[in-house]
Formats: sequence, C-alpha cells, structure tokens
Amino acid sequence: MAQTTLCIESTSALQQSLNELAGRSGEVRLRLIAGTFTLNGLFQSELAAAVGPRGRLSIEGGYSAGCTLRSNDPAATLLRSSTNSGDKRLRLEIGDESLVLENLSMQSLDLEVIDADPYNPSDYGRCSIAGRNVLLRRVRLLDTYVLLDLACHNSRIENSFVQSRSGTSADTVVRHNIVNPYIVEPEGFGSLSIVYSTILGGAVRYNGCCHLGDAPPGRAYIANSVFDNDGIELQLAGDVVISHNRFDSSTFSGGSVITDIGNINQPPALQSSGIPMSGSPLVNNGTRFVDGNPSIDLAHAPRIVGTHPDMGAYETAADNRLYLDVTNTAASGAGSLSAAVAAANAFKEGLNKSPDPWSDASRRDG
Repeated sequence: MAQTTLCIESTSALQQSLNELAGRSGEVRLRLIAGTFTLNGLFQSELAAAVGPRGRLSIEGGYSAGCTLRSNDPAATLLRSSTNSGDKRLRLEIGDESLVLENLSMQSLDLEVIDADPYNPSDYGRCSIAGRNVLLRRVRLLDTYVLLDLACHNSRIENSFVQSRSGTSADTVVRHNIVNPYIVEPEGFGSLSIVYSTILGGAVRYNGCCHLGDAPPGRAYIANSVFDNDGIELQLAGDVVISHNRFDSSTFSGGSVITDIGNINQPPALQSSGIPMSGSPLVNNGTRFVDGNPSIDLAHAPRIVGTHPDMGAYETAADNRLYLDVTNTAASGAGSLSAAVAAANAFKEGLNKSPDPWSDASRRDG
C-alpha cells in the first residue's frame, strides 16, 4: 500500500493537505508541528474519495519544525476555532477507510467523523472488509462535541480526555451512530470501545441497536474510564461490557449486559487537568484485564503504578504495593523471611481481584 507523509507547519498547509487528499491513495500521514492551528469555520475532508478502499488517514501532533522530532505532550499541538467563526467543526468523511487522531488537542471545535455515503447500494456488503477503524488515541478534546456517524467502523477512544462544550449537563458529548444498519446484515455492526479515558460534562451515547434478521447488535466495551455528568452518563444500545469505570447512572437496551463489574459512583475527585487528586477513588482501582491494554497514559507515563491501574486518562504516581523488610536470618518470627512471605500472601489474598471481563464467570444476561 502506498504511503504519503506530509509535515504540516501552518493552518493553510493543513487545509491544503485536506483539500488534496482526493489525489492520493493508500495511507496518508499528516504530521502537525507543535503550536496552535486556528481554524476559521468548517474544515472538511471528503476522505472517501481520497485514500481509497481500506486506506488510512492519520493526523498526528507534537512534531518539531521539519517534523524531525516529536513531543509526547498531547497539548503541544492545538487545533482551535476562531473566536468569530460560525461553523466550528472538523469534519472528516470516510467510507471503507480508517482514521487515526493521535497526540493532539482540540478546543472549541466539534469533531465529526462521517460515513460518506452509507446509503449507496454499491456499499452493501462492504462491512465484510476487515480493518475499518476510527481511533482517538492520546487526545485532549475541550469544549467539544464528538459525533461518530458510521455504518460499520469500529471506534475506539483510548487514553483520552474529553470535556463537553458549553451547555447543560444533559448534552451529549460523544455519540456513535449506526447510520444504515441494513448494509451490515447479517455481518453485525461496528463497535465502540472506550478505555482509560476521562469524559466530562455530557452523556456518551452508542446507538448500535437493533437486531436485523440474524445480525447481532453492536457491541460497546467500556473499561477503566471516568464519566461525570451529574446524571446519566452512559446510554448504550447493544451488547455491553462495562468493567471498572466511574459513572453515576446508565441505561442499556437492545442487547445483553455481558459484564457489569467493578464500577463505582463515588465523586471522582479530579483536578481541573483531569488528573486524580490524592485520595481519589479512581487511584489503583482499575482492572489489568483491558482489551488492547495500552502501556502508557495520556501523559505518556507508565500506565500501571501499584497493584492495579488507575481509572481514567491519567495514571498517578500512587503506589500501593506492599514492601517488607527481612532483617534477620531466623526461621520464623518478626523480621524473618517466612514472616514476610506470610504477610505478602495475606496481603495478596485481601486485594480486590479483577477477573477477565470476557470470562464465563463474569457474564450475566441483561
């Protein structure tokens, strides 16, 4: 597959590169340098006519001038809307293609990822083509609304911080719609996965319902994430796995609750940055069993510190592992090796265990 890599150093260059996607094929990688890209109105790319079937567009931030080096700070590259702009959207239109947004921030700018033409009869059956994915990885989306309007893509939000745009707490902040369920029968729908992410100020809605003939419903996989909306945070229609998350309330319909384990509703105790405060119930309260477990957090720090990972986009330095000193060579008693081993075993037995959310023991019907 052909690959094109472009170094983007200005807003005009970003717009030009999106306009010229139709003349390219295969994989296109746009590397954005560190700095602020101010978008004046609607930015739109008709990617479906650009990179071709099973192609991919990647937009990656944090690069130095000339794109020779890369910062791991997602705040290094910021896409924001102009104060006076009317249509504050970044709209990326895809079809059979995949999309990756990585290591960048967006502010006061809605993100729309749209299936270009899901009602075209020639598209029927295309869901059998593997590898249609939308991945938001290590991104900060502030004052925003995220719409994933897709037919059969698998969407994943990983190690990301999303905060809703101004409005009431009932507003949707992330919505994944299945826009034309008829083209996927009997192959099944696209899925939504949210792992190690913090989503504040709006509901997350996944519309993967309902059964058509023999087609299974869509699947939502939510793990080690934080949702805070002062109301219903999760509205999921499909088969659902929710493991070790923080939310107040949720609704499930159109499928089965396969796993509902380890979830909490205590106040998250977050700093304004999204990092848990000292004593937060999110710290060391996640599960190690995460589908596609990433090794780093939003800040590019090690993901697991302590006996279990933290919930949310950021891993704190709080380490709750047990350390014991062996101070003598006695066969038993205080300070001996045998006493330390016994204490360690007792500590291990007392820990909250985190079973595999896909295991038979964790399943229940909704």
